[in-house]
Amino acid sequence: MSGESAAPLTSDLLLTSGYKAIVDSIPDAAWLKDKWGRYAQVNERFLSIHGLSLDAVIGKKDREVFPGDLADIYGRNDEEAISAGARTGSAEPVRCKDGRKAMVETTRTPLYDEAREFLGLAGVAGAARIEDEGVQSANSGAVRAEEALKQAEERYRNIYENAVEGIFRTTADGRLIDANPAFARILGYDDPKELVLSIVDVGKQVFGSERRRAEYMALMETAGEVRDFETQVRCKDGSMQWVSVNARSAGDGSGPPIYEGAIESITERKKLEAQLRHAQRMESIGTLAGGVAHDFNNVLTTIMGYCSLIMMKAGDKHPYAGYVNQIMEAANRASALTQSLLAFSRKQAMEIKPVDINETIRGVEKLLRRIIGEDIELQTQLCKERLIVLVGDGHISQLLMNLATNARDAMPDGGVLTIRTEAVHFGNDLVGAYEDKEGTYAALEISDTGSGMDEQTKDQIFDPFFTTKEVGKGTGLGLSIVYGIVNQDKGYVTVTSELGRGSTFTVYLPIAEALTDEEVPLERARLQGGNEKILVAEDNAQVREIVTTTLRDFGYTVVEASDGAEAIEKFNEDKATIDLLLLDVIMPRKNGREAYVAIKKVRPDVRAIFMSGYTGDILTKKGISREGIPMISKPIVIEKLLRVIREVLDSKPAQLSLFP
Repeated sequence: MSGESAAPLTSDLLLTSGYKAIVDSIPDAAWLKDKWGRYAQVNERFLSIHGLSLDAVIGKKDREVFPGDLADIYGRNDEEAISAGARTGSAEPVRCKDGRKAMVETTRTPLYDEAREFLGLAGVAGAARIEDEGVQSANSGAVRAEEALKQAEERYRNIYENAVEGIFRTTADGRLIDANPAFARILGYDDPKELVLSIVDVGKQVFGSERRRAEYMALMETAGEVRDFETQVRCKDGSMQWVSVNARSAGDGSGPPIYEGAIESITERKKLEAQLRHAQRMESIGTLAGGVAHDFNNVLTTIMGYCSLIMMKAGDKHPYAGYVNQIMEAANRASALTQSLLAFSRKQAMEIKPVDINETIRGVEKLLRRIIGEDIELQTQLCKERLIVLVGDGHISQLLMNLATNARDAMPDGGVLTIRTEAVHFGNDLVGAYEDKEGTYAALEISDTGSGMDEQTKDQIFDPFFTTKEVGKGTGLGLSIVYGIVNQDKGYVTVTSELGRGSTFTVYLPIAEALTDEEVPLERARLQGGNEKILVAEDNAQVREIVTTTLRDFGYTVVEASDGAEAIEKFNEDKATIDLLLLDVIMPRKNGREAYVAIKKVRPDVRAIFMSGYTGDILTKKGISREGIPMISKPIVIEKLLRVIREVLDSKPAQLSLFP
């Protein structure tokens, strides 16, 4: 949009199509002159009486159009109307196109803007009185013309006052001449007059960036206009707003130009764009994490599997047991890192469990004290009721450790770290990003007395790899992982912080419906083997070897296959005696899903367990949902594998409708 259509009444406005239409509609000879005495509009009747063409009149003064004696008369009559400041009437001569002289009654009306600045003259001349013709009155035409001009001025003034966009006029050197109410509101002022009186230099007081101000001026000086020019402006309270500017350079070239135009607030749009970019960054990091997870988990399965076998055979008393335990601990940390990377992308294939937040805090309290150090005091204020939430395995511990680490780094000279819990209920009055979060939540609040954050840092705090620490002292993933875990568990996280006044992170997780004691995880049962026959299909040779070796060590008979197609062949060779299928989900030739469907057609009661190191979104694309399906996630923990196998074999024959 441009500022022209909704601008205040100006001399330039006399040239617009609206005023041309008014002048053309008057049956008598009518004209508009600007404040310099130049003809801005004339109608056909005016041209007909004087025998002139439009080009011979528009933009010219009387002396350039008429003989000197007539021009002098018209000039004196113009000055009389201007001096009177009101409508005047006079009889004045005209020279018709056939050479005859006539007299006309001419009414002149001076035009002003709201500040009583003179803009020009409107004139209407009655019918010419020639010797052999009667006299026609010009009064009716003059009255109609004046009324039409008043209506036009009122119409444009209403548009200007009520426009949603902020409309302005400034001098080229930055002085604000005029502004409408919308312009004042955008900049946080109650009244346009207050705004105009307050702004003496738009460049210094309004533009948020000197560079953008220079770019704006360069465009106005070279192109004469700007379109969709986005910049930040400074409001009355010092805050910044994003606006889009459309403006043009107005004037006749005889003096300094006037810049007039309109601005539209685009702050909300900019916020949405920033949120979209943040989501895209999170998605890209998640895609990267998911791509490496499969191979990395296969490597960890081999390391952890052989460590478990060594410890099972050698026992805790072996002189090398300590070394093996160190290897296993390192592998577990690597496994946790993989799961954490997948967490903030919400692609992690996770096991949902009921967890009591208060009990988890009590369980990791000693670990948290070691993380934050002796110079930071840890305070816990836990509510009395149980806060049971359904979350991914280890998620609450991961949240606490990451947030405690972040708080420790914010308090290098010591301080207080406080952990609070409570149950909260949100009604249907929520707005914005959390309007769909109605319900009862467990609130987990972690507060510190550290250095705090400014608004710019707070806006980026959950971005992957964003860190305020020195190079080598932080990955920038800790709070990204918090963000991902919370979203994955269908909750949300808020942060409040001020420089020098610490930070508070509050995690809200939906409280689960009432659970029986049997639903709360119990202590794991003692490991057991068996004598059943198991078909293992795994394309990674090292993973296949550790799995089959473990199963044989625990008494099982094992049939091996390197892909889905071979699994089908091996099953058909021995379909009567195979008790269980242990299938990797993603394999060449035929994947685990395809192999299972084919085998199930031969033996509908066959039991199956799936293994995968891929992320949950890839499993979904392959047609495999975790709900109701026995699934072992890689890296495979040998103890868990043996336990799940025993549970499946000891259950009733599977009646699972895993695939359509």
